[in-house]
Order: sequence, then structure tokens, then C-alpha cells
Amino acid sequence: MKSFDVHLFSYLRERHGAVVTVASEANAGAILDALAASGIATEACRLAVDDEFVIRSYVVATGASVALIPPVSGG
Repeated sequence: MKSFDVHLFSYLRERHGAVVTVASEANAGAILDALAASGIATEACRLAVDDEFVIRSYVVATGASVALIPPVSGG
């Protein structure tokens, strides 16, 4: 297993801090599952790696920038 620093935004940042470190296999789905297991609601969120949204099967490289993006709205 590898360790990934995941940057959080909006209400996630307010509840859990700016960065959460999770131990996970190196794919986006496993990182999302590890975040959920740590108590972070990920259901409506998207995972971004190096500023690109990725699907669950995406393999995350060591040192990549990982961010959990909650739904946004504007007006």
C-alpha cells in the first residue's frame, strides 16, 4: 500500500482539514474507499489527479496531486 495526501475543498475542508493522508492501493477507487472508511462523505464528490477528473480505475502515480472535489453550485 502507498500513502496519498488528498487535498479537500469547501465544506470538506471545514470538517476535516485542508489535507488528509490515506493509505491505499494506487487507484482512484481505492483512494475514494479509504477516504470513506475514514469518515469523509465521498458519494457526490469527484476525485481529481493532477488537475484532471479521473474514473475509479485510474492508476495514481506516486507524487501525484490528488484532490477530492465536492459538488459545486453557483448563481
